[in-house]
Amino acid sequence: MTKVLIEYKGMGHNAALFPFEYKDYKGNPATGTGYIFDNRDDLLDPSVYLMQKSVVIKSEYTQADRDLIQRIYHDESPVKHGDIVKYDGDLYQVRILGNYSDAGRLIKVEIV
Repeated sequence: MTKVLIEYKGMGHNAALFPFEYKDYKGNPATGTGYIFDNRDDLLDPSVYLMQKSVVIKSEYTQADRDLIQRIYHDESPVKHGDIVKYDGDLYQVRILGNYSDAGRLIKVEIV
């Protein structure tokens, strides 16, 4: 089944967050929390980015926070390098760059 990704609309839009797998500094698989940044309207760099959500430490965690952690790190399979995903009605191949803020790219799959 092809995972469907949606664009992140800002803080609190947890439905758009998803797990992705990257390799740590030793080459071992690790999981990060990702979101889509759509830059296709930019004339110089029309790309779809897989961004890594920054870690935030809170003094108090809500049930929604705990539910998100459960979903990202335990319930959903992570998106991996080479996976085909659906975004905005089109198919894309995932290219993971690593443990960076701009952790990857979505490369449009041309169907002929």
